[in-house]
Order: sequence, then C-alpha cells, then structure tokens
Amino acid sequence: MVKKSVSFLLFAALLFAGLVPIFGGGNAQSKAANVSIEWWSLWDADIADQIIADFQAANPNITVVRTQHGDPEIWDAMVVATATKSGPDIFFNWTGPYQKSFYQKGSAISLNDYAKQYGWTDRFIPAAAEAGTYDGNLTLIPYQFNGMGLIYKKSVFAQYGMKEPTTYTELSAMCDKFVANGILPFSIGGIDPWHAMRWADALLDQYCGPALHDKLNDIDDTSVSWNCPEVIAAFTELSKWVPRGWVDSNFAGVAEADSYMPLYNGKAAMNLEGDWAEQNIKQAGFDSADYGFFLFPRDGGKGRLQRVVSGVALTGFNGKEKTDTAAKFIDFILKPDSVNKYISLMGSLSGIKGAPIDPSASILQQVSKLLPVSEMMPPTDG
Repeated sequence: MVKKSVSFLLFAALLFAGLVPIFGGGNAQSKAANVSIEWWSLWDADIADQIIADFQAANPNITVVRTQHGDPEIWDAMVVATATKSGPDIFFNWTGPYQKSFYQKGSAISLNDYAKQYGWTDRFIPAAAEAGTYDGNLTLIPYQFNGMGLIYKKSVFAQYGMKEPTTYTELSAMCDKFVANGILPFSIGGIDPWHAMRWADALLDQYCGPALHDKLNDIDDTSVSWNCPEVIAAFTELSKWVPRGWVDSNFAGVAEADSYMPLYNGKAAMNLEGDWAEQNIKQAGFDSADYGFFLFPRDGGKGRLQRVVSGVALTGFNGKEKTDTAAKFIDFILKPDSVNKYISLMGSLSGIKGAPIDPSASILQQVSKLLPVSEMMPPTDG
C-alpha cells in the first residue's frame, strides 16, 4: 500500500507540473504535423517568394518549396513528371492545350471539390472560370487574365492622321500609308514562334471567321480541314506582308523583346502584344499613356480579343494530405488581401473578381474595358 501511494503521489505531482498528458487527450498544446509541399513556379521569383513568406507566416506548420522554371522548360519538366507520376504538388499552367493534355493524362486534377469546399467559383470572373474549366472540371485557377491586341504609339498615329481601324480593309489602307511615309506598320519578333503565330491567328480569324477558326483549332473536331480555301487565303495574305513592306524582311531574326524597340523610337507603328506591354514599356523608361490598344480588326464583324489565362494547378502526385495542403495554399492566394497585394506586384489583369488595376496603368485600363464586352479567342502560340 505504501508503494502504491508513493507512486500515485509522484504521478499526481508530475500531472500538475504538466509533465504527464491528461488521460486520453494528448497535450492540448501539441502542434499540427508539419507538411512540406512543392511548387513549380513561372512567376517572378521575388513575387513567388513573397507569397510563400506570407503563407508560411500564417501557416507555420507548412513549408512551401519553390522550384523556379522558365518557359518552355517547365513544360518539358511537366511532361517527365506526367510520365513518371512524380513531381510537384502545385504547378504553373496556361489554359488551352497544356491544360487539356495534363488533365487527360492525369497530372492535373479536377479542382471541383476544393472549389465547392472553399467557395472559389464565386471569386472568378465568369469568362476566366470558363477558361479554367475543361470538360466540366475546374483544372486551373485563372489568376492572371491577359488580353492581346495591337499596341500602337499614339504620336505616330497622330503625326499621319491615323485613327484606330475597325475593319481589316481600313487597317490595310493604313499600313500602305505608313509604308509610303517610311514607317514600318508591324513589328514582329520571329525568333519567338509564339509572337509570329499571334499574327497568323489574327489573319485566320479574318479570313476564316470565328466559327471556322475555332473548329480548326479544336483537335477533336474532324469535320473541318486546314486544307481549305479560307486557310489558304489567310496564309497567302500573310506571305504578302514582307513584299509590301508591312513587316521587316529580317523579322525572323528578331526576338519578341526586341520587337518593342522600333515602336519606342517611332520607326514602327504597331505590335501585337498582350497587356503585359504595360510593364515592358515602363521598364524601358517610357510612359504607357503614350500607347494605345485596339483589337486586330476584321471585315464582316468585330475583332476578337486574344485572351491568355494562366495560374496554378494541382497534381495529386504525392497523396491526399499534400494535395489538401496545396489546396489550402491556393485558397490563401485567392483571398482578397492576397489578390490585392500579389496582382499589384505582378502588374497584371486577373481572372479574380475585384482584383486591383493601377489607375496609372494606361494599357491595363484599356484592356480591362474590353474584357467584358469583347468576344475572345485563345492563342495557338505553342
């Protein structure tokens, strides 16, 4: 009895000292298990690191490991990850062919359940939500929503009495007038195939019309052929641009980044670019207010905004705990305070409702006004 009493008293002392857990409950002060997730990012490294720092401060038991990739290297890495079923928990992705391919091959999962759990769908602009959805499944969070059209230098237009054209016929007459005055109408960076392809997309929309153009770009639609008169007419027209002097004969040796230079120095009138031109123009030391934006026009109807939607997707490679944690990371970047902070840092338009637009960002403001009223088409610049 004495031994038992001593043991009990020792136990009681330890219990009150907090050195023995309460029966069946564990330590009330115990922390959640640590979880590490990997993010393959294409966003600016400084911005990505800021996002990670903010998230980890709010979630100290979660570690986000960033692997920085470039474009197109990230796609090569994701192809390998898809084949081996191993890789990141979160990855940067575009809407379009990559979105479709990675989902079909099982490396990008449906986010429908998480969207319902966190209420994400209500946070998206409808057109962005549509772009992020494939076959009824949300497969990409449309964090950035950009539009492409013709960027032009206002002073060059004013010098020669030009105004924004509304048809391809008007645009053609304008180009001839620019050539007659020693101005290059279009500046194209042919080293980067996506830049040249944007112009081809615009002409295909002109000569094929939106309905046929969309069918041609749908690889599952076998009812139409690229060997048709409309496509031939579009590429025939494109082949005439160099002889007419609308495009520099050395455009194939120019990078997209360098295609801005003739626009800056007034030697070229227009460049088919996205609203990210805002950042490029400012970083080059120029005022974006000096530049205008309009949709590449077509005869017989309004031009369409070439829309580019990108964001983050989840793989599900590494088990439910990590996938759930990655979804929590996505929910964090979708919160209003996060959107206000990170979209401002990115200098981009967004597919998230209420995302801020800098009042001084002239091109972003111009494109934002076109987003809700324009028909859109995805680029085929892969």
